[in-house]
Amino acid sequence: MLVSFFTLCFFSAFQMVACFNIESTSWRHISQPAKGFGYRVIKDSASRLLVSAPLEQHSVDRRGQVYQCQVSSSSCSPLRIRVPSDGVNMSLGLSMSKTETSPKTVVCGPTIPKECDSNNLYGGMCFSIGPSLKQDGPLPSSLEECKVTDTDIAFLLDGSGSVENYQFSTMKKFVKNLIKKTSEAEHQSKPDSFLTLHNLIYTSPCRFPPVSENRMGTSGRQYPANGSNNEYCKGHPGSCMGSPKIPESDHMFKVDSFEALDKISNALEKSIIAIEGTQTTGDSTHMEFAQNGFSAAPVSSPDERFLVSVIGANGWKGGYQDIPLSSRTPSFRRVHEVTPDSYLGYSMAVASRDRQNYIVMGAPRYKHKGLLMVFFPGDAPQMLKQSQIGAYFGAEVCVVDLDGDSNTDLILASAPMHTEGGREGKVFVYKLTKEYFHMLVSETGVSLLGMEGQRGRFGTSLASLADLNGDGIRDVAVGAPLEDNGQGSVYIFNGRRRGVNPNYSQRIAGSSVRSGLQFFGLTVAQSALDQSGDGLPDIAVGSKGAVLLLRSRPIVSMVTRVTFTPPKIPTSISGCTDFQQITASVCFSMTKATNDIFNDLQAELSYTLKLDYVRQRTRAYFTANEKEKNFQSSVSLQEHCAQHPFFVQCSLEDALSPVDVQVIVSFEGVPIQTADGLVPQLASASSKVTDHKLNFEIDCGEDKVCEDDVRVDINFSGSSTIEVGIAQETNVTVMVENRGENSYNTRVSLSYPHGLSYRTFTKTQGRVECSSLDSPDGSTQGKTHCSINRPILRAGDKVVFVVQYGINGNSQFDDSHHTGPSFKVNSYFYTHNNGHNVTTAQSVFSDNEKHTPDSELSKTLDIGVKYSIYVILKRFDGSTNYIHFTAGNIDLQKPVMQNLEGTNGLRGLNLTTIIHVPVKLKGKDIWTNVDSLNIQGCTRGGEKSPIITDLQHTFKDNKEPDVNCSFAVCLEFRCTSYMTRDARRVYTISGNVSSGWIEQTGLRSASFHLVSSATLEYDNNKYIFYSSDSSCLAPVARIETLVEAYEEPNLTKEIIGGVVGGLILLALMTAGLAKSGFLKSQYQQKLEEAGAQVGEEPPEAEAE
Repeated sequence: MLVSFFTLCFFSAFQMVACFNIESTSWRHISQPAKGFGYRVIKDSASRLLVSAPLEQHSVDRRGQVYQCQVSSSSCSPLRIRVPSDGVNMSLGLSMSKTETSPKTVVCGPTIPKECDSNNLYGGMCFSIGPSLKQDGPLPSSLEECKVTDTDIAFLLDGSGSVENYQFSTMKKFVKNLIKKTSEAEHQSKPDSFLTLHNLIYTSPCRFPPVSENRMGTSGRQYPANGSNNEYCKGHPGSCMGSPKIPESDHMFKVDSFEALDKISNALEKSIIAIEGTQTTGDSTHMEFAQNGFSAAPVSSPDERFLVSVIGANGWKGGYQDIPLSSRTPSFRRVHEVTPDSYLGYSMAVASRDRQNYIVMGAPRYKHKGLLMVFFPGDAPQMLKQSQIGAYFGAEVCVVDLDGDSNTDLILASAPMHTEGGREGKVFVYKLTKEYFHMLVSETGVSLLGMEGQRGRFGTSLASLADLNGDGIRDVAVGAPLEDNGQGSVYIFNGRRRGVNPNYSQRIAGSSVRSGLQFFGLTVAQSALDQSGDGLPDIAVGSKGAVLLLRSRPIVSMVTRVTFTPPKIPTSISGCTDFQQITASVCFSMTKATNDIFNDLQAELSYTLKLDYVRQRTRAYFTANEKEKNFQSSVSLQEHCAQHPFFVQCSLEDALSPVDVQVIVSFEGVPIQTADGLVPQLASASSKVTDHKLNFEIDCGEDKVCEDDVRVDINFSGSSTIEVGIAQETNVTVMVENRGENSYNTRVSLSYPHGLSYRTFTKTQGRVECSSLDSPDGSTQGKTHCSINRPILRAGDKVVFVVQYGINGNSQFDDSHHTGPSFKVNSYFYTHNNGHNVTTAQSVFSDNEKHTPDSELSKTLDIGVKYSIYVILKRFDGSTNYIHFTAGNIDLQKPVMQNLEGTNGLRGLNLTTIIHVPVKLKGKDIWTNVDSLNIQGCTRGGEKSPIITDLQHTFKDNKEPDVNCSFAVCLEFRCTSYMTRDARRVYTISGNVSSGWIEQTGLRSASFHLVSSATLEYDNNKYIFYSSDSSCLAPVARIETLVEAYEEPNLTKEIIGGVVGGLILLALMTAGLAKSGFLKSQYQQKLEEAGAQVGEEPPEAEAE
């Protein structure tokens, strides 16, 4: 991952920790004045390095240079790569990689701008370099073609006050209408603001994020403080070289009158290109900003090809191109699973297993959290996620073959901006395994962290090295280039069986390697070839402007052996009058652990002998109560012994418990003069503290032989199964009984596998003292040692105690190395090859020289093992909630969809989801398409008959009865698949539900729940379902649809009754109004009133 070569002010008070076997000073320092030199380093051969300088501007339009550097002379010369004329400013060497499966190195430049009218496209090219520096390329052979319809535009609106308000409103209306029209098309635009003449901005594809000097961008890389033509827009895949340019006059529209706006509207609509981040669905861009080769990898099997990432493809979703060297025709692997702006392909590696390649890619901006994606041929890719926002998870990936068998064992993925406590950066460790014919990537539960208090982008670089410490397992390097105020550091983590030790063995600070270094750890070369000629691997580390070669040192193992003369304290010590002299012979054997060329290795030892150190009142001393003494010794690759006499007191109160002698050794290697002062180191597995016992002679009567008869028995305290993930602990009850003569210094030893951890012991009878050491590396056994009635288990004594072990909920008792049906080893828990049992065996030891034939010194016992699983089955979104039918109509049908979602929560397993769908009710089809009813991903089984046939009585007693497999004939579907942890499956039942079956219920109008059900089937001998209660039963899910049948309303009676009632009501109202005089004529009344006003008599008076 690219880190800028600007000084970054991160402060830390921590310095380099003690070294192990990598020299902390550089053996070779190779530097060049070329800008960016040291960004990528490849160990091309035992005598040569390839080093990139992607920022070197060696001609007007040529950026990036690759150098071949000779190790012996520390000199470099440019490698003349034949870049075609259109490979302008490509930042050659920005990515450079070599895999173990290919002899070639691939070198890429992913920042080639290509002018297309007013727009720039950004592509890239890659080249291969063979062992003899023979070149091939470029690939892809041509850049993306221009698309003439795509253009960026900028609106310049005069807001200076020289236009009237209505004119300014007209301009705004024009822009709004234009944006509204284009937002409905494939391309979209987004005006950020209305700008005055004094704030003119032209938009272009070259988009720089807001930065300030000495500041890191969100991508984990530093952005430049300006956009000058001489700076590369580091770390932003959508950015480019050079400042945004002012459009040419041909690309500018001068509008003299407002009437001309509408005339150019159509032309502008067709010329607006999508802007990153404005489109909410689909891809705003395709391959316009692909930046081919931001990461790449060569593959030679089964055929030779380049894998080239295209992080800017499809709206910066990313992806990769597969380019066979035979045809040179790239095929693009589009990835639908990622979101826009994910940057898939930011990092890339190729894992290999059983001669099959698996592409590993990082997408550090996926949903702002990051993503690791592994591609399996012929299968969907596996996505592994982390939860911290802004961590940039997937910024760097690395594959590790621990044992060198050409099969990838581990995948490392870094999150350089992950914060945890006082640390910045984290590396997650995953394992690649085969599970039931499926390849699976899963978490190991181990993560790598740097030094507390350091915030230096730990994980910026990752490298799988050689075996550095001579244990036969390859080791790992992690770079943190911003630690120690930008000086940088590299961490070494030692590999172990099936994993990596999470505690780093060495931190190499840049300040100790060479004064003035910056960004040490920017890159670490993959593998660790021997380039110093001493038979030991060396590592190459890149920094700002320099590459440092560091040698590994020879590793030696040392064994300390102590013997005594006489071998035991004689019985006469009980009645002696003088001290008993004992001579301790202390011998050191030093042997080589690494395959180096040195046969004259030497070391200076300082060691301390402590006598009877476990007791306050000592029984042994050198002189005058001096119970410990210091000595010096020089050792070589031959055993060296020294004699040290001491004395044991007479007439001891305790003449039974042995005298404990401890040897504490300090090792200092002697510099090898023929190897420029290379210093051998002591293997970490060699014990610097050893304990030795000087025993008393045993009084066993006239025959001088104590013949004990010790019996041992064990049980799992009533348990029959270890339930991993459910039970928190398991108890082992141990019983030891002596039926013979006295047994001296009797001890019980148990070993237990990784996944169990010692907690405590409880004694119920006798005297017991226990100590234990859990598995130190995840592969070897843990050990529990208990002393029984020390020092003497007398005849007839019986001791009973219980040892408690905690159960790791993520344990997997690995049985991959067992080939027989059972396996018996004294003093071991182990796993049968069927994976369902753990066997424990216990051994008893004593200092007695003879045991009776009836003694039972070992015992084995099987206990079953079951692994907890937790699977959620639930109704999924999009299921049909409700349909209805008219009663009596048997020919109706309605579409129904029932979706079931299954999510696996704890561990990967083969799982069968069994779905039962009711299809017939008393001979009538519920679904119209019963014969063709299928569920994708499932196998159709047979029909299941109902257990209840009296439907009418049952349905009448329920308000909304269920129509399920109890009443209806059900069709069974079996959906079997291997589900990884957190995997999700959705199963869909889809078709038309008919109305003909409703009459079989005997109800004309009612509501029914049409219920499909689902349950799980798995290996009950191996797995147990985790539930909140004690039932441990798998769930049964219901997917139901409410079906309502109702009578069609007959409104004839209601209509007639309404009409008659209305007429009667009208008649009554009319009669009432007439009776009240409301309907009397008002004309006569008006005449009478008018006559009274003029004094005339009414007509009736004149007649009289």
